[in-house]
Amino acid sequence: MRLLLSFFVATCAVLWSSTVASETLPAGGFSSPQTLSDELKVSLKKVRASCVAVNAGVTASGVIISPEGWVITAAHVIRSAKDGRPFRITLEDGRQAVAEPLGYNRESDFGLLRITSPSIDSWPHCTLAETSAITGDFCFTLAHPSGLQRGRPAQVRMGRIMTHNVARGRPQYLIADCNIQPGDSGGPLFSMKGELIGLDSSAAGFLGFNVFPAIDQFHLDRERLLAGDRWGDQKKSPNGPEFSKMQLTKETIDNVQAEFMRRLQMKYPPTMDFVQTLANEKGEISMNRQAVLGHMGHAVFAIARQQALSLGMDDPSLSMALEPLPNDAVKGLPVHVDGARVGFALALDERHLLTKASLLSADHKTGVRVGDRVLAAKSVARDEAWDLALLQVEEDLSVAPVKWPASPAAVEAGDLLVARDHADRLIWNIATDRARPVTKARSVGPLLDESIISKHRAPYPEVIRHALPLVGRDAGMPVFDSSGNLVGMHIARFTRIVGLIIPVTLLEARAEALLAQAGDE
Repeated sequence: MRLLLSFFVATCAVLWSSTVASETLPAGGFSSPQTLSDELKVSLKKVRASCVAVNAGVTASGVIISPEGWVITAAHVIRSAKDGRPFRITLEDGRQAVAEPLGYNRESDFGLLRITSPSIDSWPHCTLAETSAITGDFCFTLAHPSGLQRGRPAQVRMGRIMTHNVARGRPQYLIADCNIQPGDSGGPLFSMKGELIGLDSSAAGFLGFNVFPAIDQFHLDRERLLAGDRWGDQKKSPNGPEFSKMQLTKETIDNVQAEFMRRLQMKYPPTMDFVQTLANEKGEISMNRQAVLGHMGHAVFAIARQQALSLGMDDPSLSMALEPLPNDAVKGLPVHVDGARVGFALALDERHLLTKASLLSADHKTGVRVGDRVLAAKSVARDEAWDLALLQVEEDLSVAPVKWPASPAAVEAGDLLVARDHADRLIWNIATDRARPVTKARSVGPLLDESIISKHRAPYPEVIRHALPLVGRDAGMPVFDSSGNLVGMHIARFTRIVGLIIPVTLLEARAEALLAQAGDE
């Protein structure tokens, strides 16, 4: 997967105004977050065995689509293979195979491999959709970000198709907020029913803009791919310079402005966060057209091309369908260092809190905000292996301490997770995997704003990977299941696609050890 080039090749000198224009978006078949999670877990069981890692000197992903062992991967993966190296396929159960390249279409980025050895009667394979999903539909990918890692299966991520275009009379490219990064290239994109609808291809330099060639283009080219033909205009591929070119006319600029104002009125979370970054100390906002265009990302792309447009996983309508967290659910308390908020902490009792150790510094003043006050705090114990610190305040916190669940359930891939973010908004997404160790800080992939990634993001002895829209500054935030039971603490944003949660059972044990350590001292 490669970085998309600049989206904005021409602009018009028009001023932003406060005029509000309305636009009706496609309904997209809204469903509840819990229903989506349930659907995904059922489909995950059907498709997992067909998802493979691909290696020919480059690490990538793929999916087996037939009992004979045909494997779809990205054309740019086949083209990037080192000369003379065989394509090695690793299945989810650890079995390995060797495949030979057949054809590819540079423009659609579809490529085809065929497993040549070992010879077996029937390879595990997925079902191909007759046509891809469309704008507003939900989807998921199951691939190997950063390449195959020992002991870690393909990682699931859920997203929503936010726009799509049409070529040769059928869907061509899907753009979704199902985030991908290097290593995912060639991996499958599934409908919520578990049918193959597209292919992991490319990601832009900011989150939420990910390109997936639609399965329709594979169907149109199937015979040529099987025959070993290699064709297509590379410049028009998702990795090429022609893909992202557009002419921003005054009408397009006006429509983008109207959509921006619509999102502002509905308090769309990404737009609210963006506006906050523009505010000065007095709360005044100076609107920069180029910054707004950059923020709108896929919406500019869709509007300029007159394509259907939908919100993504962070659609407020979906968050409203969540069950509210219980009133007694513990909240994260903001942690300040030299007056600036850096993360959050969990209250353990009236005087002690648990937070991310690497947020703190002995040379700077630490405080914890409780209501309208910031209470001075000091670190009295640390656990470097888990990146945890115990804070102590001089006066009572007067907040409810954490309630450790008596029988916490093990979190599995696809389980619904709920949290409150830095703006105290109720957010949701899924676990991408069950709890596993993280030993190395892998590539974050193409990302223009790396401030969302935690500075300390590895190692951790055992963490749950998740796709919640929590970033580095949300470290220390409690995370819950759909019933409001504590799952653990968000400890880091690991890459562009996943964050990390310390599971509640391990978190409780570390909290008790830190309290004991502080008492001994």
